[in-house]
Amino acid sequence: MKVENSENSQPLVYVVIPNKNGAVHLRYALESLFKTTYTNFRAVLVDNRSTDDSLLYVAANFPQVEVVLNDTDVGFAGSVNKGVLHALSRGANYIAVFSNDIKVKPDWIDFTLRAFAAHPAAGVAGYIEVPKEKENIFFDSAPSGGIEKEVKALPGCLLLFSAEIFLKAGLLDEGYFMYGEDTDFFVRVTRAGFRLLQTGMPVWHYGEGSAAKKRLFPVWMTYRNALRFSLKNSGFFGAVRMAAALFYHGCLPHFDADISDPSLKRQRRYSAPVNLLLLAGSAGWNLWHLPATLKARRCTGAERTTAAAGGGKRRLRIAILNITGGGISGGYVRYLENMLPRLSASEEVESILCVSPKLSSVSYKMAGFKNIKFCDCRPALPFKHFPEAELEARLDDFRPDVIFVPT
Repeated sequence: MKVENSENSQPLVYVVIPNKNGAVHLRYALESLFKTTYTNFRAVLVDNRSTDDSLLYVAANFPQVEVVLNDTDVGFAGSVNKGVLHALSRGANYIAVFSNDIKVKPDWIDFTLRAFAAHPAAGVAGYIEVPKEKENIFFDSAPSGGIEKEVKALPGCLLLFSAEIFLKAGLLDEGYFMYGEDTDFFVRVTRAGFRLLQTGMPVWHYGEGSAAKKRLFPVWMTYRNALRFSLKNSGFFGAVRMAAALFYHGCLPHFDADISDPSLKRQRRYSAPVNLLLLAGSAGWNLWHLPATLKARRCTGAERTTAAAGGGKRRLRIAILNITGGGISGGYVRYLENMLPRLSASEEVESILCVSPKLSSVSYKMAGFKNIKFCDCRPALPFKHFPEAELEARLDDFRPDVIFVPT
């Protein structure tokens, strides 16, 4: 199910850059990005209703950057999802989530693709985060080859994913808005059978580039989302343990541990009484939104399970996106016929969403696929011209477990 790109012998890498009022950071981040030596990459800026001159700066200085505009404030996670869908619809083989306040080495993509080749089970690669206070280390250091290792979590400032990750594990959980969505996604990635790979490539990170003027907001989101993550992935007792850890890290006046970790640094930004209020408010917010969190626990990507009567099977929702607009319904049917025998005894197809300008659902029903949600585009209209907002709305409503993009 990997997306293949036939136009270039090199894999197509899409770099997704979420942005909100980050013009001051985009100046050095994009300059660094476009020194990349790997040639077959494209960049898309997903702008989250910026009010500064971000868009003007990009248009004037980096016209090659594709731009996607958010109609509403969807946060970091929502912006990443829009960028991922944009990249998948254009045949990306790999997708990088690139914070708007980082600097990278010119060979970061080449280096990481070699690491992927050496570790075929890896689905996402991360980097060594260098804080802004140690910029000299970033410039003086060379990437350390041969030290790649599998880990349980990675720094979120720059991540490079195999596109297959999103086809199997779904998109980021937008309920986090910002902070915690990457950790949550790592859990689903691991459950989907992929590995997380830590590389020796350094990345300089300013930190909180889009939220620097809202110093309280990142702290609030850190407390709130830590509890949400625990409720979603570890249950009630896990949330209790997380609350105790947050109290220890943020509210004990004499806490004296190393706080070089960005999350710990945010937890200690204010005095113990302020942090205690934030923790209490976060607990209240999570109790109020508990039904939505439990729903997300059931319905996000590959973690969707339904209590099927008598079987308890995992019921798959398959989305099939026709990029080329060609009449290749036979290929779709063959894909489904080949996939069904590979389903385990605990899996079954619940429904299929087809997005294509030249197909009818008749061929699927003739092949025995009865329960189909069919989406018909405009006649003879290539997929690349299908309104992106409409596609995103359909996928968001359908919530597929698997996205198949034939080429």
